[in-house]
Amino acid sequence: MKKTVSVIIPVYNVEQYLHESLNSVLRQTYEQLEIIIINDGSTDQSGKMCNDFSQSDARIILINQENQGLSAARNHGLEIASGEYIFFLDSDDWIETKTIETMVDALENAGADIVWSGINYVYAKETKTVAYRENCVVDKDTALKLICEDKNIKNFAWGKLYKKSCWEDIRFPVGKYFEDIPTVYKTLEHSQKIAIINHCFYNYRIRDNSISQTINLKHAIDRCDAHIARYIDLKYKKPQLKEILIKQLLYSVVVYARNYRRCSREKRNEFQMAMNETFSFFAENQGELTQDGKLNGLEKMISREIVKRQGNWARKILILNGLNKIGTVVKSKTKGL
Repeated sequence: MKKTVSVIIPVYNVEQYLHESLNSVLRQTYEQLEIIIINDGSTDQSGKMCNDFSQSDARIILINQENQGLSAARNHGLEIASGEYIFFLDSDDWIETKTIETMVDALENAGADIVWSGINYVYAKETKTVAYRENCVVDKDTALKLICEDKNIKNFAWGKLYKKSCWEDIRFPVGKYFEDIPTVYKTLEHSQKIAIINHCFYNYRIRDNSISQTINLKHAIDRCDAHIARYIDLKYKKPQLKEILIKQLLYSVVVYARNYRRCSREKRNEFQMAMNETFSFFAENQGELTQDGKLNGLEKMISREIVKRQGNWARKILILNGLNKIGTVVKSKTKGL
């Protein structure tokens, strides 16, 4: 007998894209689905659309709640999910028709606990693909390295199939952006094998006003804090990943600097004050963050690389926060900023 896949879909003000997203699930060749839609207080027509869909297919469970954010909506879905497997879909994205069938087959044939697939990044005028080089099965330590590197395997909750047991006692941080960074890697602690499919089944729509594309104060802070939380959790558990974790941590500072530059002059003082706690972590841990021999090349100072690209404002903001001695991010990470 086929096992049930609980597909968790948070919805908030996506009326333009919702029809395509939900239909992509209803049309799956794998039909043993529990489709959990959480309408997170939408103020456009999304709520009505969700209700119409729920009346058209008995597999849909519709939850209407006050707006609490993406993490709370996903957590609610996890609490009520009854399927043996979990799949997340963001409501402005869509999946290919054989996504669930192929991923279930890959998981069960490999005796795996999680399946990862490739991603189509869908922009307004072009589509770019990100996928691993081959179909394979890896152990959880290799998988953790791949997901922390965030290159061909991306650190998103969606686009992956999990055994429900992988999410035992793991939930997303409520009220935070970049919620996947301190969360998704933890599912590997409950796994032994991860199957990787190099086909791109998930279509990730890049919108100008999406969380990942919008620049504001809270996004910058939450991104830094997410990397700090993951670094603190893993630095002793997985010391072999220290270099990777630090590079990602330092890159979050580069993103902060970019965001600071884009702020109005009136907002910069607010930006500076809000980041004090985050920057204190960097200032207090300079030695730890740069003592690894592999990171000596980074000790040219983070300000040098950023100043090259951003101007004297970066030197000022970094020195004011005691960051000038931490190190720089590799050029590949800062290219194009």
